[in-house]
Amino acid sequence: MSTNTQNTNLNFSLINGNCLEALQNLKDGTVDLCIIDPPYSSGTRQVANGKAGQIPKRGEKWDQSGIVWDSSFSSFGLTTFLNCMYRQLNRVLKQGAHIYSFIDWRQYPLLAVTIEGSGLFTNNVIVWDKGSFTLGGNYRSQYELIVFSSKGAARDLNTTTTGNVLKYSRVHDGKHPTEKPVALMRKLISIAS
Repeated sequence: MSTNTQNTNLNFSLINGNCLEALQNLKDGTVDLCIIDPPYSSGTRQVANGKAGQIPKRGEKWDQSGIVWDSSFSSFGLTTFLNCMYRQLNRVLKQGAHIYSFIDWRQYPLLAVTIEGSGLFTNNVIVWDKGSFTLGGNYRSQYELIVFSSKGAARDLNTTTTGNVLKYSRVHDGKHPTEKPVALMRKLISIAS
């Protein structure tokens, strides 16, 4: 499903579907900006069927959200998936177009190598400071990484006054397990557009 939306300053298409299939249907060199949240497949323990400490099996649903959560990729499987996706992105992006890829600390090294292996440039790593940490032990996670990459040399940002740490509170409404704040999305779009 594709939705064209026009705002006073933005004209964009939102495509809801399998990313590998959707990318195959896009024409070469037509995409200006891509913000993605690929699966982390980090082996994180999730609550499955109301039993804490279990890992959801392939195809099991996360809680009441109805989202099919699949953390069963091996590192090889995740690398293969990301490689296919970033090679397709390289094809459909315009020269200088920006890509913002969310990732956690566990899979950052794998993602960085995959991005550069697909012929894209890595320009910086942005830290999304969520302002509070999650449940768990040890050092509890309070941030996510956003890898800023581009097709060729990145076109100029719209500002030079933004640091690479962005502080936006996490979303707590439970609509999606890895939901991103709208304000953070607006910030990334406004800097890149």
